[in-house]
Amino acid sequence: MTFDSWLKEQIAVEGYWFHRMALRPGLDTPGWSDPAREKLPYIGLPTRMDGMRVLDIGCAEGFFSFEAERRGAREVIAIDSFPETFAASIFAARRSAPKRPPTCATCTISSPRRSGRSTS
Repeated sequence: MTFDSWLKEQIAVEGYWFHRMALRPGLDTPGWSDPAREKLPYIGLPTRMDGMRVLDIGCAEGFFSFEAERRGAREVIAIDSFPETFAASIFAARRSAPKRPPTCATCTISSPRRSGRSTS
């Protein structure tokens, strides 16, 4: 099995992808949101992020986390409330041997009503 065929198999195993991301030339995840085309040109992310620390809240599979690292960020922390996205995020991080292991966290969002606390 070639690396590319293994990669395609792993992409298929994940099932749901929110972000469409290029993992290798000609090999993209099948996400329905294309942030490289739909968002990146409009959000004003600095061209160089050397030495910056980045907190990506609501990271999904981590497109913007990886983009910040690619632009030189010293530290990137990714947080999302959907644990399912982290398997995909960690897989995507390992596809290109990042400079450091991914730092990912998941959080549970609970409404005051569900936790038994009063909102008044």
